[in-house]
Amino acid sequence: MIAHGFHEWNSNPVVQQLNSDHDLQVLLRHIAVEPFTTVTAKYLACGFSRRRGNMLRQKLETLGLIMSVKIKTTRGITTLLELTHIARDWLKKNRAKITPLNGGIRHAYWQHDCKRLLESHGWNVKLEWIPDNSNHAFDIAAWKDNRRLLLEIESGKSNWQLNAQMLLKHASHHPLILWIGDLYPPRNHQLHKLPVQIIRPAELNRWVLGNQLDKTSESNMIHQEVTED
Repeated sequence: MIAHGFHEWNSNPVVQQLNSDHDLQVLLRHIAVEPFTTVTAKYLACGFSRRRGNMLRQKLETLGLIMSVKIKTTRGITTLLELTHIARDWLKKNRAKITPLNGGIRHAYWQHDCKRLLESHGWNVKLEWIPDNSNHAFDIAAWKDNRRLLLEIESGKSNWQLNAQMLLKHASHHPLILWIGDLYPPRNHQLHKLPVQIIRPAELNRWVLGNQLDKTSESNMIHQEVTED
């Protein structure tokens, strides 16, 4: 959090405009609480028409309080609104609720979407799960029918080599990487040489459906005790 003196903070023109506009505050507070809902849903929840909502959104962007982030999904293009540092500072100073996100909003969106999809198919899901005797937090850990899935969400900007090594070290039935980066690693990339499955978001639903456990495979499965923290 950026340190500001009381006078300096309140004399900031962005803060002054935000403090003087109730509707701006309403939309900003809602964005902070519901980061994954659609823009239209945000307007509706705040009681704004589409026209009024767009005007407020554009003003928040112009003031540098939010940024629009477009995410390509199987359902089309979703636009999310990400808080900037000054917006977070204002919200904290005004004791407003902020939904915690793991990483940037793009990473957090896919973490949230994976959790929703897996749970809809009967998986028990934990986010940022840390195994015993480790200090590494996996983006997603999920259990179903004595199987464990460990998943890391990668854009290519983080230390994916370390994350892939952690997936292999904590061997599970399904070590998986969800690649959300704009550039997919070429086939000769070092990542493809590892015994870790890599999928794109468009393949996620098919992967989940393809890994439903039938009675035949269940009877042949070796039972493993799963301890959840």
